[in-house]
Amino acid sequence: MNIKIRKRKMLFLVAIGLAVAIFTISVVIAQTRMQTQSTGNTTTSVESVGQNTAPETPSTNLNPQPQSTDTKEPVKENTVPETPKTKLNSQAQLSINGIGPVKVGMNIPEAAAAAQGTRLYISYAGNDSCYYLEAKGRLKGVSFMVTKDEEKGRQQNITSDAIARIDINIPEITTVSGAKIGDTEEKIKSLYPLEQIEVKTHEYNPKGHYLIFVPKEQTDNKYRMVFETDGKQVTSFRAGKLPEVGYVEGCS
Repeated sequence: MNIKIRKRKMLFLVAIGLAVAIFTISVVIAQTRMQTQSTGNTTTSVESVGQNTAPETPSTNLNPQPQSTDTKEPVKENTVPETPKTKLNSQAQLSINGIGPVKVGMNIPEAAAAAQGTRLYISYAGNDSCYYLEAKGRLKGVSFMVTKDEEKGRQQNITSDAIARIDINIPEITTVSGAKIGDTEEKIKSLYPLEQIEVKTHEYNPKGHYLIFVPKEQTDNKYRMVFETDGKQVTSFRAGKLPEVGYVEGCS
């Protein structure tokens, strides 16, 4: 008899325990749902504030017209518009002191970084103090004369090999003023002020000429742009600093 009573008590206690457990789980689930709904309402409220409570400012014109900010100056041969999109590619233009992002005076690491992925390789080594780098791919025919830069040579841990001039031998590249291979001598003279063009006889072609653009600005007086012609049309052109830009035979 006692055994039966004990079993009943045990079953009763187990039943009570299960009931308590189920109740506890139900309470937890209910609280979780309430918290989730509360969070959702709070988020909605924050978004609503952001949308509907913007600070009011007085306005006298509901449709303001954009004001013109066009203050561009005429492009000069010594300036190339520099933007984050400027790259060394077939759209890059030659100025008297560089092409696209690559500038005369940059040492080799600086030029390689500015080239932004366009690979440069040594195409001709005249000697230890003068050699050429050439671009690969579609820019093959654009070359960079490298010489020793005394100023960089005086700095510690800085290579003194620097860009001295840029030679163009492909028709895709133009100058800032639009000059390119194949243009007539008359076209070149029409693109630049005549008083800034020096004409010299070609060293190896008696009919040909060097048309040399001389900048007016005092800060640019060490730079030149040289167009080589066969007497009628431009066959190649280059730009850079003196005296290297005037070397007829390059690094030879």
